[in-house]
Amino acid sequence: MTATPEPRSWTLDDVRRAIWLAYGGPTPERPRLAEIAADLGVSVRTVQRWLSGTNQPAPKHAQRLRELTAPPAAVLTRQRQERSHLEATLVAMSAPRGRAMPRTVRDMGWHHPHRLWHLRNEQLQIERLMVTRLDPVKPTTAPSGWKVLAAITFDNQPLAVGGKYQILDQVGPWRVTVRPELLDKGRHEAWLASAPTVDITQLTH
Repeated sequence: MTATPEPRSWTLDDVRRAIWLAYGGPTPERPRLAEIAADLGVSVRTVQRWLSGTNQPAPKHAQRLRELTAPPAAVLTRQRQERSHLEATLVAMSAPRGRAMPRTVRDMGWHHPHRLWHLRNEQLQIERLMVTRLDPVKPTTAPSGWKVLAAITFDNQPLAVGGKYQILDQVGPWRVTVRPELLDKGRHEAWLASAPTVDITQLTH
């Protein structure tokens, strides 16, 4: 298992990029502030002062700012439920021979080897993970705009997804919400590229 990165505070650049990723704006250096200011219940000028380093947000505003740029609570709850389901699926898949494999597992091809990919988007300055079924005939390639940092193969899909969640636990403090026009799949599983480096090749697989 990879080591948990050392915690640290976000820089002002991290905050600007997180707001831009979630709310939009001309550039990451100039995110759209009107909407997030309204969601925070403060003026645009107040947010501008925070991002310039002139003033610091009160603890309640800092916490709310992080909540608005992080994956929603409902998404995190759903992911915890998926993890519980994965654990139950692995137990069912490891049943003694002679017992039928769950139909869902077989129909979805989850019992076949799957690969976990660690991807980086240089333009957006974010990273994310991707799980695909291993296909020796038609190899998977990285989506457009994404660079492969590492990839490892697991015996089945639940193990690969479990590895994904281990990494998401480690990068939790740097996870961000990404607008759907920037990332249509996995937009709640991305994290800032400025986070400490993780190594998926050290996962047990």
